[in-house]
Amino acid sequence: MALNPVISHFIMPNKRTIIFACKGVLSMAAALFIAMHLELDKPFWAVVASMLLQARPESGLVIEKALYLVAGSVVGGIVAVLILGNFTAYPVIALALLTLWIGLTSYLSAKVQHVNYNYLLGLTGVTAPLIVLLVMSDATTVSSLQAFEVVRARLSEAMVGAFCAAMVSVLFIPLRLRNLLGLHTENTLRSLFSLLSAELTSETPKLVRYKKSGVLLTAVSQLNNDARASAYDGPEGYGRARACYLVSNESIITASIAQTLGFQMHAEQSRLSASMHTFINQISNGFSQLSDASTNTKRLQLLQLLHRSVVSFKMAGSLYTSEDMIAFRMVSRLIKLAIRIVRVADEVKHHRPVKIKARRLPTYQDSLIASLNAFRSMLIFLCSVTIWIGMGSPPAVLMMMILPPFFSMAFSQAPAPEVVVKKVIYGALLAILASAFVELSLLSAGSGNFEILIMVMGLPLFVALMAVSWPPTTPYGLGFCLPFVLLTQPGNTMTFSAEVSVTTGLALVTGLGILFAIFAVFITPDSHFIHSRLMKALTKDLRLLSTAETTENDFVYRVGGKIIRLFSLKSSEAHLAGLQALKNINLVFSLNKLFRSKNEKTKIVFNGWLKNYRDLISGIQNINAEKMLEETAKLKLLFNESTENIPPYHSPTEQAEGQLLLSYATQIIKDHAHFSH
Repeated sequence: MALNPVISHFIMPNKRTIIFACKGVLSMAAALFIAMHLELDKPFWAVVASMLLQARPESGLVIEKALYLVAGSVVGGIVAVLILGNFTAYPVIALALLTLWIGLTSYLSAKVQHVNYNYLLGLTGVTAPLIVLLVMSDATTVSSLQAFEVVRARLSEAMVGAFCAAMVSVLFIPLRLRNLLGLHTENTLRSLFSLLSAELTSETPKLVRYKKSGVLLTAVSQLNNDARASAYDGPEGYGRARACYLVSNESIITASIAQTLGFQMHAEQSRLSASMHTFINQISNGFSQLSDASTNTKRLQLLQLLHRSVVSFKMAGSLYTSEDMIAFRMVSRLIKLAIRIVRVADEVKHHRPVKIKARRLPTYQDSLIASLNAFRSMLIFLCSVTIWIGMGSPPAVLMMMILPPFFSMAFSQAPAPEVVVKKVIYGALLAILASAFVELSLLSAGSGNFEILIMVMGLPLFVALMAVSWPPTTPYGLGFCLPFVLLTQPGNTMTFSAEVSVTTGLALVTGLGILFAIFAVFITPDSHFIHSRLMKALTKDLRLLSTAETTENDFVYRVGGKIIRLFSLKSSEAHLAGLQALKNINLVFSLNKLFRSKNEKTKIVFNGWLKNYRDLISGIQNINAEKMLEETAKLKLLFNESTENIPPYHSPTEQAEGQLLLSYATQIIKDHAHFSH
């Protein structure tokens, strides 16, 4: 009988889980040892700092987070000093400024998608309240010297924790980011060539094409996000990051071109000659072999063979019709793009220096959703502060006001943050029980003894870090680790009081309960709402395409992140919209090139059609699909060989291309109308 996956994860952990937990315990032990040896004020903050860096163990990501930890602590400390220096005598104003500060950092955190940026802004947001409230919790001793000492202590502890986490990441069984990027590029190549093979096979069902497009965009998203931290992974890191951006960006372009060719293969196959069908089938089989190839060297050899086939087909004079010429051009471009992508991916995989100019796809940023997240974080802080003041401002319950806003920023982009918070609360309740047992039963006889502290605390933290390493149990592990250390508070001088432990623990759970309640009341907008906002943003990008000279790479740079975000939504409608947006990259850009001329009348007609087209697929306006189909049919007349309205600059091949692209647009309009109903 198969074991439950959760039980199996802890009883029979894989190598990566063991390494992750060992590195986490080792970095926390090192941070505690150094902090105790330097006799820092609260050594457990160094342990917390090192623990917060363990989420992604790759060295480049850990080093980046370590720098962000120090930077966030410095910025938060500066804000705290400014508030304490000017508003110590006005606690209400000070608390109001702290609330606004948390709202600002939460807003900015929601405007980024990468976890390390969220981490930086989250730490910056909670460091200032932590310092200010620590100083103001005892109003009789508030002074500029005390404020300086608190800031100095927190910065020192943060630096120790960051240094230990970074050193352990680099020196102890290092997991290099460059190796991870090699895996990401490999996944991207396999997904890309699998999609190309499917698109160039006319019998491939639509559903299979949709799924393969989604797999490719997921791989591109991972590569695009993780490559940014490559700058901290060796001297060639910047070049490697740009190489990854090129692979991700040009993979999107290649996929969009293949979808156009796939439409031609499926919808207009009767217009293609038999020799062209045979040729494309040969190319499709070649892409299938590329997907299964084990090395990039093998892929390059196969691509060279495909390139020779392209040259031979052209030299044989087999291009009988304009439709054949259009298909041939797209195949030729697919091969050229594939060769470039594989060559660059091979440089990334084998860690060779690369000099390439490419830009990272920016993540989609929604100001309305960011404002909601800021409001929730501010409300959580205000509720916690109100309870804290009502209890007489005891220092023991300060974490009730610090952890919930931090978790609010960290979990705000989760599909169901209230579910994640519930799991964190379960982990925190277990931490309260474990810390009470550890403190009162085991540590009371060894206060300040580093060896005893590590022996007693190491095992529960090791198990909790095993939970953190596996996504289904990550919230439980995170909910255990932070409260366990904050409740135990290991250091040189430890006090043991059941009353203080229970009070602090209940305060933490109360704060997390407030977080859960606010997430449950002010729920995250559903996929339909975000989908609608994304489509409006995409429409703006399409509008810019018709008003300015834009290269294909620039166009992908603008829309790529939004397409990836659409596919990340848990909605079939959003997935379809993302697929249509991917198709429209090559479709709209090619049409725009075709109509870019000195004939202003033709350009006006096309821009009017493009406006209605983008409004229809975005759902911004209630555009009738039947009317849109009529407009598309009229536009196709400009490319009809039998009409006298053919502009003189349109060659027979351009006429056929215009007919093909507008037929493709017609199919997208019909698909949109079908799924909208």
